[in-house]
Amino acid sequence: MNHNARTIMKPALTVAPDVNLAEAARTMDLHRISSLPVIDTAGALIGVITKTDLLHYALSRAGDFPGILVSEAMNPSVVTISPQEKINAMAALMEQQKIHHLFVVEDGRLLGVVSSLDLTRVLMDVCSMLGDVGRG
Repeated sequence: MNHNARTIMKPALTVAPDVNLAEAARTMDLHRISSLPVIDTAGALIGVITKTDLLHYALSRAGDFPGILVSEAMNPSVVTISPQEKINAMAALMEQQKIHHLFVVEDGRLLGVVSSLDLTRVLMDVCSMLGDVGRG
């Protein structure tokens, strides 16, 4: 099994910085995802908006929530990886950074996203291949 980011990543739904938080929340809810990479008009990855960000703004500025733009609430610090990144390195990076998503970028272009759930699926495949090793 030779997994890397390219083999397990999923296409990433994206959002523009000028979209309001209510629309971003609807997109996340509709697609059952917990983050959206923020892409500018040139297609550059400029941030990420997560359900945690949405919750923070909903609680702190509830009356103004629909008027807040993604650009105001997004985290501009995005952790990116190359398509060749190995599984163990991705898991270590997620644990170290305390994050659940890594964005796969090549030549400045967003290719996809790897979530902690994607890594869990690979682990389940490995465990399945090994069988009941360790069970007694």
